[in-house]
Amino acid sequence: KTFSEERYTLWNTRSAYHNLPIIGGCEQQPGKAYAARNVLPTQGGLRLDMAGAYEAEAGVESALRHVSVSGGSLYLRDRISLKRPEKVCWVFMLRSVPILKNGEVCTGGTRLLFDPQLMAEVTELPITDARMAKSFQGNLWRLTLTAHPSVCHDQIFRVERT
Repeated sequence: KTFSEERYTLWNTRSAYHNLPIIGGCEQQPGKAYAARNVLPTQGGLRLDMAGAYEAEAGVESALRHVSVSGGSLYLRDRISLKRPEKVCWVFMLRSVPILKNGEVCTGGTRLLFDPQLMAEVTELPITDARMAKSFQGNLWRLTLTAHPSVCHDQIFRVERT
C-alpha cells in the first residue's frame, strides 16, 4: 500500500504521525500543492512557512516554523495565526518509552521541554507490520501536546541531551 493510491490509509504515512502540528483537527495534506514555502536558511537553522500545507478548512493564515541549534540544544518554534480560535496539537514521534513530567518529556537520552500549559498525552504504537518492524523493532510512542483554542499560537520546544 505504501506506494499505491491507498498510501494515506496507513497510519505511518499520514502527517498525524509525523513531527508536525495538527491545526483545528486538520492534518497537513500530501502533494506539491501543499508544499512548504519560503524555506530559508537562518543562522544555525532553517525557517519555513507551512501554512499552505493545510486545506482551507483549517483556517490557517500563517504557520511559520523555525528550527535552530544553539548551545547544544535544538529549538523548534511555531508561530501560527488562524482565522478563528482553534486547538493546535503538536505531534512528536518517539522511539523510546517517554517519561512525562510537568513541561518535559524524557526519552532515549533526550529531554523535550515545552509549555506546561499544553495538554500532554502519550500513545503507544505497537509495530505489527513486518516490513516496518525491520527498521522499528518494538514500539513507537506518539506524544501530543495540545493548546487550547486561540487565533494565535506561539510555542517553543527545546530538545536537549540528558
